[in-house]
Amino acid sequence: MRCTIRDLTQNTSVSFGTSGVRGLVSELEGKVCFAYAQAFMKLVSQSADRSKLVLIGHDLRPSSPSMA
Repeated sequence: MRCTIRDLTQNTSVSFGTSGVRGLVSELEGKVCFAYAQAFMKLVSQSADRSKLVLIGHDLRPSSPSMA
């Protein structure tokens, strides 16, 4: 059974808007974070510019390293 991002975030405060993914950090862990990252990588891999390099940065919040 395939699970969508909508399925994963249905009972959470996680949403996606013009500024990206928003929600409580406790709800942006594990499968939800993985699903958004996987969707992003799928989109990047299908772009006309098939660059092999993706840089991942993060800020100094305690949750950032695990998300990165």
